[in-house]
Amino acid sequence: IYWYLGLLVAALFSFYLRAIIPWNKVFVGKNVIFSSESDAWYHMMLAKGTVINLQRLWFDPMTYFPHGTSLHFGPFNSWAITISSYILGLGHPSMHLVEVIGAFLPAVLGVLLVLPVYIIGKEIGGKSCGLISALIIAVSSGQLLSRTTLGFSDHHAAEILFSTLTMAFLLLALKTGRGMTLADLQKNWADYKEVLLYSALSGISLGLYIDAWSSGFLFEGIILLFILLQSIVDHVKGRNVEYLGISGAITFFVALLLILPFVKPYYGFNHYLYGLFQPTILLLGVVAVVIFSVLSRTLKEKNVN
Repeated sequence: IYWYLGLLVAALFSFYLRAIIPWNKVFVGKNVIFSSESDAWYHMMLAKGTVINLQRLWFDPMTYFPHGTSLHFGPFNSWAITISSYILGLGHPSMHLVEVIGAFLPAVLGVLLVLPVYIIGKEIGGKSCGLISALIIAVSSGQLLSRTTLGFSDHHAAEILFSTLTMAFLLLALKTGRGMTLADLQKNWADYKEVLLYSALSGISLGLYIDAWSSGFLFEGIILLFILLQSIVDHVKGRNVEYLGISGAITFFVALLLILPFVKPYYGFNHYLYGLFQPTILLLGVVAVVIFSVLSRTLKEKNVN
């Protein structure tokens, strides 16, 4: 229980730094003053439009006159603020409530960061390492703190949280699924519910990360590189590599499902916008990790023969 109390202390202190200290600079009378950088205000404009119309704006005719601009901003912030506003506003949110929720969003995401950091630290070095890591991330300054502070309603806080969650859940999936084969899964999948759940959660996190930032697909490259290198190491040592392919394929496929609702085919393969590029690259990721596993099995069978 002491470990959880320590984690709670880290989260509360993180909230104090991110929300309580800047409180009076953000909430001035009845006004909500967002960060001085323009993107925070632009995200709030998109969020308010989503609340009013229940659909996100994807083309802004008021910029780059007279051409307008296709938006590369991810939909996560807009929909997170909209859904929270409708819940807390009991179906009839005021614009002031929308602004308050928008101001709190980066701080809340920053506070939640202590959880995946604790998980990663605990799995690598034990509970003490996890708790120390959580405390360090709670008080870390610089860009990490500034972009997860009350009123900095940009998409960076979501990027930080969901990329870290992706790593944490993938680490849990690979640790619990080590040695698992496709035959084992087909024989009795119920024995592997935990690894399947962690893989799916990793995919949800990766999908939300890409929903927050269109270029979040780059994180897939990091995961693919790790799976490739770990597959080589496991193969050379005579270990099974199928668990890597299964967890990786689930992660990329679930992420694909989460970005499909926001894909605009008319953007083509422009990686800067939410077009066909992101789902295609995730689908290729599924194919790649499967190929790694099949290649390892084929080489083993040839060596045996």
